[in-house]
Amino acid sequence: VYQVAAGALLADLKRELIRTVEAHNDDPKFAKTSEEMAVANRSAAGPHAHVLSRLRFCAGAHPCPLWSRNASKGLDRALGGHEGWHETVDYRGRRVLEAFEPIPILGLALTLKVDWAEVYADFRKQAAHTFDVVNTQLDNTEELLLVAKGANDSHPVDYLTHFRFRDECAPGSRCAYNLTKASYLEDTVRHCANGTGQGNDYRGSPVMSGFTCLDGLDVAAVFEVDQAQVDERGINLIRSYVEEENHHFEEDPEGTMELLMFGALNGTTADSLDNIGYIAPVLHPEYCSGKNVRGYCAGAEPFMLEAMKHKTGKVLAPDYKGEEALTAYSYVHVSKDLPPDAQYTQKDYWIGFAIKESYAKIRTPGLLAARNLALIAAGITLVALMELWLVVRWLLNSIEAEWVEGKKAIEHEKKQFSGLVEAMYPSA
Repeated sequence: VYQVAAGALLADLKRELIRTVEAHNDDPKFAKTSEEMAVANRSAAGPHAHVLSRLRFCAGAHPCPLWSRNASKGLDRALGGHEGWHETVDYRGRRVLEAFEPIPILGLALTLKVDWAEVYADFRKQAAHTFDVVNTQLDNTEELLLVAKGANDSHPVDYLTHFRFRDECAPGSRCAYNLTKASYLEDTVRHCANGTGQGNDYRGSPVMSGFTCLDGLDVAAVFEVDQAQVDERGINLIRSYVEEENHHFEEDPEGTMELLMFGALNGTTADSLDNIGYIAPVLHPEYCSGKNVRGYCAGAEPFMLEAMKHKTGKVLAPDYKGEEALTAYSYVHVSKDLPPDAQYTQKDYWIGFAIKESYAKIRTPGLLAARNLALIAAGITLVALMELWLVVRWLLNSIEAEWVEGKKAIEHEKKQFSGLVEAMYPSA
């Protein structure tokens, strides 16, 4: 029987464990920034833990530390008999992900840590590849970006995805964002912001974006759509509304109301009637003289120019059918606000919106109302005259009755006076 002291056996196990840990740390196949450590208490009552294995990065600016149990809750828990993992900062001041496990029989703890940067580097690579694949399936005005925090102020943002529209960058220049015109990129990676923004992309084209920060990974997902496409979708939505409402108006056999939509034609400046026209179908295209460059009713009305100047109002004038119509007009700005003196062009997506009604339709109820009012007034006058006639007749009747009664009294007095005279002068 070969007998070995328990203490010697445990010491051999410790030495073998330490050699294994150091061999792993020296293995080039091991993760680039990973490191195993065998750690034991210096003393049961002491505040520090002692690192038994040789530290992989213990040199130069990173001297071998006397590991403080208070500096790592995970290490403290491992030496207390618990296992788990946590995020912490190692002796180099690097942010690391650390797993720990106690080995009670040896009175020590085993830890394995790896830099966070290496952990999410693979994630970034895979996510960027996925975004690049998704970009091939998106509309040709949309793009997904994965951006990361740059190394310093002079290089604040890294672009992890390929620029989808890099062929549209200025010849001879490197595709890159002007962060003063796309500040949301820097905000989302520096301050982990979420939200939406507007700016110019790496081509210099105006875009709208939605972005979200992936906290802990120092990256952000950004979805960009060309501003022109967003505005065009807004215009199409308004056009659909106009067509639907006009369809309802058309179902009324006596209806003359109509919605109109107009704007600048073919990207021209909307500074004259020649450059303004309808950009939605009209209800009665048979009255149009032809089609404009956008395929709708040709021609323009003076109020359209007023709407293009950021004005709202109403006008009584002939419409495209040549009929008198009362028209209320206004403007709709699909994208961003512009100062009143700005150039109103198609790319800015100022459009006009009007609602009109036949003046004859409006006037007819007014004439009927005026006629009815005149009849009512005549009736009231007639009733008043009849009442006056009745009052006068009553007064005349009253006067006549009083006159007859007075005449009777006079005749009676006359008879009495005649009798008295005859009595006094019989011979007379």
